Amino acid sequence: LVGDDLHLDVARLGQVALHVALVPTEVGLGLALRRLERGSGLVGRLVSNMERRHPEALLERERERFRASIAQFNEGLVMHATLSERLKSQIDSGAARARQIQDRLRATLRSGNETAAGRLALELKAVEQAVASDRSKFASAEAAYRQLLETRDAAVAETRGRLEELRFQIGDLKVNRAVADLETMA
Repeated sequence: LVGDDLHLDVARLGQVALHVALVPTEVGLGLALRRLERGSGLVGRLVSNMERRHPEALLERERERFRASIAQFNEGLVMHATLSERLKSQIDSGAARARQIQDRLRATLRSGNETAAGRLALELKAVEQAVASDRSKFASAEAAYRQLLETRDAAVAETRGRLEELRFQIGDLKVNRAVADLETMA
């Protein structure tokens, strides 16, 4: 279940909903490059050329993108967890209400009051329909949650790949700089 998977204490009916405080991302050369990148095509090409020469800046930009992306995914997961917990609570209370109505209906039928039994039967039908609707919504919320988790995991894997590639680029750049320094000294 969503709430169990996230290990969250999700607000129930009558409680204050969870507030998510997002941590501000780091600023640096990567943020400046991203702002420049939004400019004209020439500036974008200059930024791309600069990033190739400074993969550390590109690495910082990827980190910022990753933080923002994960924050959005987590916000969506929290919303689904809240929805699922609310629906689960509604299902439980609806099922309990249906059991109470069934008990009253049996007692009313035994007493011979068919008019009251008819009203209770209609009430029971409405409660059972509401519970069935909530169960359907709950299943949809759980499916959406699982899809969101899969999408987040795919984004994490993709970012890991890009970060690994940047790590090799940074290593190659440092080796090339060291070789250039050695040649200059020789």
